[in-house]
Amino acid sequence: MRRILSLAILLFAFDAHAANELKIGYLSTLSGPAGAIGVEVRDGFNLALKLAGGKLGGLPTEVVFADDTLNPETGKQLAERLLKRDRVNLMTGVIFSNVMLAAWPTIQEGKVFYIAPNSTPTGITGKGCNPHFVSAAWPNEARDERRAA
Repeated sequence: MRRILSLAILLFAFDAHAANELKIGYLSTLSGPAGAIGVEVRDGFNLALKLAGGKLGGLPTEVVFADDTLNPETGKQLAERLLKRDRVNLMTGVIFSNVMLAAWPTIQEGKVFYIAPNSTPTGITGKGCNPHFVSAAWPNEARDERRAA
């Protein structure tokens, strides 16, 4: 995850809109029974950021956390808030496909890099894949192929 995040940040740094600071929107399921997974991924992310001295890609980094509560509509609304109000320039964190499918159109329209920490629906990783999308995991269909073998 750290290498992929560094790659995306490096690409971001070459963007004409690059700033002196990186602001990451971390949207994930952080509460309820399913929140244990999101909390583990968040804690790993925070540890990587701490070990990097609070900088990613050489840029001071701020992370804005949002809990989608495993609700697709909440995830979509929070993605809009992270992009419009908080003005994040990179997003990550979504664990569950139902939330990703709801939030992805908003993230895609925002034209920010998105780094998927978990498997992602085929509609996003396949033919409809966006150049701003990077996966640190596998597409859902890859998991299905392993089960069939």
